[in-house]
Amino acid sequence: MHFNMKKAKFRRMSIISNSFDVRTSQRVKNKNHLDEDRKKDKQLLTPNIKRFLKTWLLDHKDYPYPDHYEKIMLAQETGLTIMQICNWFANWRRKLKLYSKDFKRRSYKG
Repeated sequence: MHFNMKKAKFRRMSIISNSFDVRTSQRVKNKNHLDEDRKKDKQLLTPNIKRFLKTWLLDHKDYPYPDHYEKIMLAQETGLTIMQICNWFANWRRKLKLYSKDFKRRSYKG
């Protein structure tokens, strides 16, 4: 009798384990599907897009922070998401800041 109870418990555990595996694999498939959808929505930064954004940046070098409406316009023009636009500008402002500090240090040495 004790042996049968262990067998029954093992069967219940394997059923629970199998259903958990199925649910987990479905979640993983759904997550992968969502990631693929996000990748389809994102536009890669082509040289033309980079040139367009750099032109905007140079035209607004006194205040290189596009407002919300400008970000929407830039996103529509380039096919990028607003988040990509924000990240691109943040990265370039950081690069320009580092470059200008480095340039000032070199000019003082020279």
